[in-house]
Amino acid sequence: MPYQDKKTSSAKVNHKFLLPENPKIPEGDYPAKVTGWKVIPMMFGAPKMVVQCDVVFQDAVVPLAFFCNVKLTEDNEIIPPGRRSHLYKLMTAMLPSDSRERSLNDLIGLQCWAKVETCVNDERRQPKPLSEQFSVIRQISPKEQEPDDVPF
Repeated sequence: MPYQDKKTSSAKVNHKFLLPENPKIPEGDYPAKVTGWKVIPMMFGAPKMVVQCDVVFQDAVVPLAFFCNVKLTEDNEIIPPGRRSHLYKLMTAMLPSDSRERSLNDLIGLQCWAKVETCVNDERRQPKPLSEQFSVIRQISPKEQEPDDVPF
């Protein structure tokens, strides 16, 4: 017998749904464009920052993410990252400046190169089945010259 809450009934809920599709493309360096960023809380541990990019693969645009650690104050302000952190390297490479002040919003719309790798291990560093593997961006670097065939 299915569970039914007294306040709501599951009889009207469709029992079928699709699991999200995780994009997977071959590993390599691809032209990309930064489309946004957000900080996501993690259940156990420090929050992560996600930089969303549209990666050009053959004739398609594939949305992929770049993850890095970020530390926040109690007022949700970003604590200055250390020189070895992914965030520091990303910001100094993509937004070179003599000033120490940076804004993540300045990344949006920038064209870049994305080094794409396949995520093959789960959170416990155990191998994932082929059906659960997906592509992530491991490094974002500035784009010096734009080829004419990039569809942005």
